[in-house]
Amino acid sequence: MEEHGYTVMRVLGQGSGCNSRVYEVRDRDGQLRVVKQLPWIGDADRENAMKEVRLLSSMRHPCIVPYLESFLVRSTPSLPSEDILCLVMSRCDRDLRQECLRIRLEWELQQELQQDPDAERPRA
Repeated sequence: MEEHGYTVMRVLGQGSGCNSRVYEVRDRDGQLRVVKQLPWIGDADRENAMKEVRLLSSMRHPCIVPYLESFLVRSTPSLPSEDILCLVMSRCDRDLRQECLRIRLEWELQQELQQDPDAERPRA
């Protein structure tokens, strides 16, 4: 990954069946990012990986970690004898579950107030 400007800091996780790994990396500017590595060996792997790239690159939502880029690398010691697709994502510095819960509660409150505009809004 160094040839693409990313230095691995640590392993964050591993997918089911050892098919993917997730790393915390530092980019050339010193920013922490996350790289998910997906196997790129068979037609099914390639099709599934490209579906994930298209989906992630099209999503924009406060509760979804932003996709930044992807690139293909030759096999690595962690996944020998395979080509690997690397998906680079922003590193999430906040708890997305809490953020999504807050957004949902605000939305539900707005829906409730629209249905009953005379309802008193709870005090924080």
